[in-house]
Amino acid sequence: MELITGLLVFFGHLKHLVHIWNELPLPMRWVGTGFILIFVELNSRQAVAIWLALAAFLTAVPALFMTENLLSVQVVIFTSLAAVGIYNRPIILRNYVGEGDKFPVPAKRLIGRTAVCTASLARAGETGLVSVAGHEWRALEISRSLVATGEKVAVIGRHGTVLLVRLGEAGAQPDLARIDQVIGAPATWAGGGRVTVRGATGPAVIWPPGAKFASGQPVTIIGLDRRKLIVEAAGGTKKKSGDFVGSLGVCKEAIVGRREPGTADIEGVLWTARAFKEGLRIEPDQAVRVVEMDGAVVIVTDVLSA
Repeated sequence: MELITGLLVFFGHLKHLVHIWNELPLPMRWVGTGFILIFVELNSRQAVAIWLALAAFLTAVPALFMTENLLSVQVVIFTSLAAVGIYNRPIILRNYVGEGDKFPVPAKRLIGRTAVCTASLARAGETGLVSVAGHEWRALEISRSLVATGEKVAVIGRHGTVLLVRLGEAGAQPDLARIDQVIGAPATWAGGGRVTVRGATGPAVIWPPGAKFASGQPVTIIGLDRRKLIVEAAGGTKKKSGDFVGSLGVCKEAIVGRREPGTADIEGVLWTARAFKEGLRIEPDQAVRVVEMDGAVVIVTDVLSA
């Protein structure tokens, strides 16, 4: 009975707030929506709601000169402004936030950036670590050149959660700025070192080296190396950052509760990691399981406690 009474009181207050909201002038409602969206952005930190908030604030200006009957026009203005902001979000983050991204960046969006080697990449094709967009990633130098710690590399592709890189800065690599428009696009192997994508045929290289494709075989674009598209068998890259929930890994640096993060190697990618609950301490080399994602941070528990 107390629960029912509490729900009735809650819905009564909610109905009262809705009534007050409907009594506000349209410009005030748009401004209020903007502040609500800013609160959502502060809690989500995805750099998406902020564009919706900006669109709401801008829509409040024409709303000053429009009547209630023109609400549909205001909605169109809001939708158009929000669409422009969200569409240009990756470019704005890349150009104005740059290497210090505070928002999680998918591996696809890293292509075309310059990374710094933090753990050397060996000649034998073994993976090392590079730092880009405020996070460390497993990486492989595509020509198997030695890359020493501290050297700069251009991110030219990605294979699963491993970045494909080439020694040198991204600015020296042709056409990398526009490659993110076709990354992940379905294509067809045309034979003779060429691939057909979106009706156009161009030069391409196969990844991993040594793989063989039959003419007409479906492939996926995963990068660009000196004007040659890098392709792999269709379906070869399935893992996305949000799919790591449930994945197993190994603790690299001690993790103490939720306030003292460490690092964990999850399927070849070094992540900043926090413990699932306070008081839980996870030591290096201890097996962990990902229970949730918090932007570019994985929340883990030790396998023994899971």
